[in-house]
Amino acid sequence: MRPRRTTARGRFAATLAIDLTVRAVKGGDDAERAEHVRSLIRCLPDIDQEIVRLVYWDGFTQEQVATIIGKSATAVRARLSRARGVLRDRLAEGGDVE
Repeated sequence: MRPRRTTARGRFAATLAIDLTVRAVKGGDDAERAEHVRSLIRCLPDIDQEIVRLVYWDGFTQEQVATIIGKSATAVRARLSRARGVLRDRLAEGGDVE
C-alpha cells in the first residue's frame, strides 16, 4: 500500500497532465496528442463525455454541470473523478503520463 501523500501526488500529476492536454487540444499545440485524447474521451460513456467537455472545454463548474445535465453535484463529481481515472490510466498505458 502506497503512502497517502504519494498516491495523492500521483493523482494530481495525472490530473494535471489531463488538464494540460485538454488545454493543448483547445490551443492546437499538439494535434496528434490532442486527437489521441479526443479518441480516449470518445471511449467514455456518453454522460461522462458530456461532463468532461462541459468542465474542461466549456469551463463550467461541477455544480453548474449538475444543473445542466439534471444530476446531483455529487453524481457529477463522482462521474468526473471516474472519467479522469479512466483517462489517466489509458494515458499511462500509452506512455503519455509519467
